[in-house]
Amino acid sequence: MKKEAAAAFLMASGMSMISIALPYILLAFKGLLVPGKTLPAQRVVVDLGLLGTSFMLARTFSSWFSYKVKPSLGASLLAVSALGMYLAPNYPTLLAFRVLQGLGSGTIWPHLESSVIKKGGGARGMTLLNISSNLGFSLGNLMGGFAIVSMTSSGVRNPILISAVLFSTIPFLVPAKTTSGGPRVPSKAMKFIYFSAFLNGLSLGMRVPIIPTYIIQYITASPKAFSTAMAVPGLIVLVFSYFIASKADLRGTEGKLKMSAQLKALQAFFIAVIGFIRDYYLLVLFLTLNRLTAVTSVSISKAAQGEMGANAKHFGMRQTLFGIGNAVGPIIGSSLYKAFEAMGMGGGWTFVVAAGISLLSSYSLMLSKRSL
Repeated sequence: MKKEAAAAFLMASGMSMISIALPYILLAFKGLLVPGKTLPAQRVVVDLGLLGTSFMLARTFSSWFSYKVKPSLGASLLAVSALGMYLAPNYPTLLAFRVLQGLGSGTIWPHLESSVIKKGGGARGMTLLNISSNLGFSLGNLMGGFAIVSMTSSGVRNPILISAVLFSTIPFLVPAKTTSGGPRVPSKAMKFIYFSAFLNGLSLGMRVPIIPTYIIQYITASPKAFSTAMAVPGLIVLVFSYFIASKADLRGTEGKLKMSAQLKALQAFFIAVIGFIRDYYLLVLFLTLNRLTAVTSVSISKAAQGEMGANAKHFGMRQTLFGIGNAVGPIIGSSLYKAFEAMGMGGGWTFVVAAGISLLSSYSLMLSKRSL
């Protein structure tokens, strides 16, 4: 599972570096990239949301057919798209290459998950895959923030160039195309698992554009402080998530699904609180708690699905449903954020809406458990 973990690490590193750069690139396109403690990120939140939605729609489309496609092809598209984004002279070009990036990424992850399951990884193996991704996400955020050495149109693109180099190594690490036999999960339980994945994707997608917007608008516009706030939670999660997964492996399939649902419900509370925080260190704390419950909940749920007979086709289908939610989420989240701001309530209320959707995702997992 070392190659799968390495591929997950590099993919997450590159993706998170790009995410750090995007808000500043959009501000530069609008001539709003000027020195200051905070920046008017709300002016680009819809553009950022459209980038997120386009990426996830493309990722959803490719994940639907991922079990028919060699993951090395998708990995090659990641490198090409990152280079295109680095050179993009305007928003439409940036958007086009972001779509290409989504097409590439959607073909990879289901194969990584299926490969881990085939090797008997269980909850610990799935958590190791997610830990590697989480570590990449954290270090990528740090590298992305510190790679922005100047607040200029060219300076804020440095993280994307580095991500292109990282992506170029992934084709040598991804597994061969895995088998595509149909999943053996009970149909009723399957429906609840897929619906939970959709809701989870929707909640996460809503937060993709509003977390950087909220931080830059209300807490700090410093690229280094922003990237650190995004990175530290992932590093702390590394210490605890594998331990929790080890405990989950002692449970049966139903026990895993119940534990996953409980962690998802706890995550919903942490999400709701984030939108009312103005202190930097308190924000980092709740982002950490959110990440810990999210990583462990998803890992344990996927391990349970593996015990239920899931394979690459199942994980591709689950990724598709997750992707649909994740695709519409950024537009919904950014639009709600802008609306709450216009009403004078503050964009933080969008986190409460996202939390409610996460609660529904938790309930759907519980229904899946009861359907076995």
